[in-house]
Amino acid sequence: MPVGLSCDKDRRGNHDRRRLEKRLPSAIFASKNGTLASIAYSGPTNFTISGRPAIRYTATVTNIPADNECDPPSAQFDVVTTPGYSTAEVMVFLVQSDQGLPDALNQGTIDQIIATIRKSETQATAHG
Repeated sequence: MPVGLSCDKDRRGNHDRRRLEKRLPSAIFASKNGTLASIAYSGPTNFTISGRPAIRYTATVTNIPADNECDPPSAQFDVVTTPGYSTAEVMVFLVQSDQGLPDALNQGTIDQIIATIRKSETQATAHG
């Protein structure tokens, strides 16, 4: 599920890989008995969004402890950060793809989702 978030300038470092490494597995994939999943990172990949710099990291989570039969055995998180436009200094986009389940997103689809990120068009409106 793609999600767009914005962060204020006091949270500018939230895309920092070391911070994600410490929080992601324990926050998202801890089992009821406290077992943690394994996580591996790739990136950064530098690219542009609407002419502005962007950074992409991928976190692959494996050995996810199953608390029920619907839990995925693995998942991929693609995190993209780019300078914000309005009041946010940094925008963060996240694509989560649970793997090992029927109809899981493939890498091509994840790449296509990220390729659609762009600055929205602004239109002048008349107020009357």
